[in-house]
Amino acid sequence: MATGRWETFSSPTSAHDVNSTWNDFYDPDVTADPMEGFPYPSMYSWTRIILASVVVTAIMLAIVVGNSLVVVAIAVDRRLKGVQHWFIGSLAVSDLLVGLFIMPLSLATELMGYWAGRWVTS
Repeated sequence: MATGRWETFSSPTSAHDVNSTWNDFYDPDVTADPMEGFPYPSMYSWTRIILASVVVTAIMLAIVVGNSLVVVAIAVDRRLKGVQHWFIGSLAVSDLLVGLFIMPLSLATELMGYWAGRWVTS
């Protein structure tokens, strides 16, 4: 048997052996939860989940309120009935719908790490 610094490479279960596989190190008696400390499969910490939720929710509220004000202004003000204002109004409505429907679902998917709305696609 070899001695010295090359001894670690002589064992087939050595961590430095280039020919070893994961099965060489597998111990069926050791159980570890890979999700320990993480609330979702996205593997984000609670700090990142809370921070992202607060920031994106603030952005969604700004989108909804701002675009709602644009739609109300175009509907109420008589001077804003031109074709160019209807175009701006249609853009505001589409942005409003994105802020109401797409962004909350995208935030949930990003934070959880999977699509929770399987009922939509089935």
